[in-house]
Amino acid sequence: MKNRMDNILARIPRNWTLPTEGKGYTILLTALLLTSFLLGIIWFFPTDPLKYRIENELAAQYGADVRIAELDFVFPLQMQFSNIRAEMPGLFTDLKIDSLRVKPVWSSLLFGRRAFSFSGRLNQGTAEGSVGADGKLALNLQQVRFSFPLSESGSLVLGGVAGDVRLEGTYPFPAEGESIVSAQFENLELTGLQSLGLGPEILQLGQFQMEGKGQGTILQVERLGLTGGAILVDGKGSIVFRQPVETSNLRLTATLKADSQLREIGELLALTQKPAADGSYQFRLIGTFDQPLLR
Repeated sequence: MKNRMDNILARIPRNWTLPTEGKGYTILLTALLLTSFLLGIIWFFPTDPLKYRIENELAAQYGADVRIAELDFVFPLQMQFSNIRAEMPGLFTDLKIDSLRVKPVWSSLLFGRRAFSFSGRLNQGTAEGSVGADGKLALNLQQVRFSFPLSESGSLVLGGVAGDVRLEGTYPFPAEGESIVSAQFENLELTGLQSLGLGPEILQLGQFQMEGKGQGTILQVERLGLTGGAILVDGKGSIVFRQPVETSNLRLTATLKADSQLREIGELLALTQKPAADGSYQFRLIGTFDQPLLR
């Protein structure tokens, strides 16, 4: 640090003096006043009322129970959130965000279209993106580890890593909005099948990939695949989004093939239909997120 400061000071001319009049003086005075104003906001702005208002707004609009441990302002005009815990409708576990920084997209202010960018860390991974006042949303998750109970009892748990998840679209899904979804999950495993008599305690599922494009509330799933694990899946179809999200409609078709060592699952699949020559099964997934039906 000392060497860096010495280098900076060495570049300042020895005979350099502060301007006392003219354009240089006006620019310097404006910069000092603006800096003082921003620093005053950062140091003296009451953050607790703002924190509580954000929590209440999220609860009112999305039904989420959000708790923010710390909220600070960072120069210039950035908000730093720490230790965020959110209980979301339809999820059987809390979302935990270690840190989140939000700042304005300066170019958007020039054209009168307010937008904010954000970046954060959660579960050993990163999240970044932007959101605009017009509902435009962009989100990218990288190497985020997760472990989600699939039932309220917690007997089945899906775990893995969100290796690369990208979402572009609008919220809440207007008729004219377009969306793009690209998702890749790695090291997926399902825990708890043994207690149901359906296989080993930990079932390795490998990688999951999904590609889709949407128009309004309808997302066309162009590719949906599960590879590298005990169960292989290849499918496509559509999802019709509704509010609340857990009532969205599923219209998917898929080819499923289980490892021959999964005797219990193979016997269960054989009860539904006769397998193809290669041992695979054709299925349709319909219903909703909270009440899916496999046919």
